[in-house]
Amino acid sequence: MVIFNKTSRKPSFFHWGWILAIWSTIAFISASMLYIKLDAGESTPSWWSLFGVKLAIWLFWGFLTPFIFYTGKRFRVDRKNKFAGLLYHLPASIILVSLNILLYAVIVVVINDPNWSLDGESLLMTFVALLINQFEWYFLIYWGIIIVGYAFEYYQQVQQKEIDALQLESKLVKAQLQALKMQLHPHFLFNTLNTISAQIRFDEKKAAITMLAGLSDLLRRALQQREKQLLPLAEEISFIKQYLEIEKTRFKNNLDLSLEIDKETEQIEVPGFLLQPIVENAIYHGLTKKIGAQRLEIQARIQDSYLHISIYNDGPALPEGFMPGQSSGIGLSSTVDRLQQLYGENHKFELTNSGQGVLATLSLPI
Repeated sequence: MVIFNKTSRKPSFFHWGWILAIWSTIAFISASMLYIKLDAGESTPSWWSLFGVKLAIWLFWGFLTPFIFYTGKRFRVDRKNKFAGLLYHLPASIILVSLNILLYAVIVVVINDPNWSLDGESLLMTFVALLINQFEWYFLIYWGIIIVGYAFEYYQQVQQKEIDALQLESKLVKAQLQALKMQLHPHFLFNTLNTISAQIRFDEKKAAITMLAGLSDLLRRALQQREKQLLPLAEEISFIKQYLEIEKTRFKNNLDLSLEIDKETEQIEVPGFLLQPIVENAIYHGLTKKIGAQRLEIQARIQDSYLHISIYNDGPALPEGFMPGQSSGIGLSSTVDRLQQLYGENHKFELTNSGQGVLATLSLPI
């Protein structure tokens, strides 16, 4: 799941470029149809003259479209404002249709073409004749623009609701992830302090001081990245190395660590503070529970567009049917929850018995 918190922005449909293109296309079609209908002959006007007349008439509605959209929204015709809306739009539609037909009449009289003029009639007579013949058609155009405006507005509202829902979901997911990370930090801190406390009780002052210094540096790094959900694998591995330096002190340098991190994986982003709980689990529930266990192997590679990370320890085997999500420990259960929040079903996290120990495997989409 991709987390984002960009400011929402309503989609905009009414741009002059689109409006002019649509009405010009209508003019093109109208002129072409009229040209086909007219009988071929010497008096037949050219297609360009027909297109010029039609373009002027249709662009009249094109330039009025934003205004009609606005007034349609300002004076709505719906269940709540049905009569108030009609009181505005009925006279407005009659006036605009009349103006459009007047423009039509002026063009017909000015060009004085036999195919357009009505036997030399005056502007008034031409206007009246066109009004009778064309009023119904242009009246429907006005209301068609109103209906299209309402359809676009409804679409905008649906889009905005989807944007709001996605942003709400992303904020919820981010809050849940932050809560899970805040569980991990105290868990890690308390375990390390318990180790330091034990060292002090056994008068291992030098080791305790070394661990305190390392812990201080680790906490600084953890606090610096607390707002980051994702960070390069190289940074996560660097954090793990520093954490294991502390654990080596506890193990009196008997921790046999092997790191095999492919170069191409280092810049792949992974959830911050992801590996530490798994490594900690391998140490506290693996290496410390078996005499002679000290092997810890961490590998990372890319295969089939997934980042594969494996963490092996030669501690005691897991009980049959063990599942990471059923672990009572905060570290593993929080890791399972975080991965589910971030990747849904598009990931794998398993703990299995392997060889003489236990293998944790992670597969994350790149």
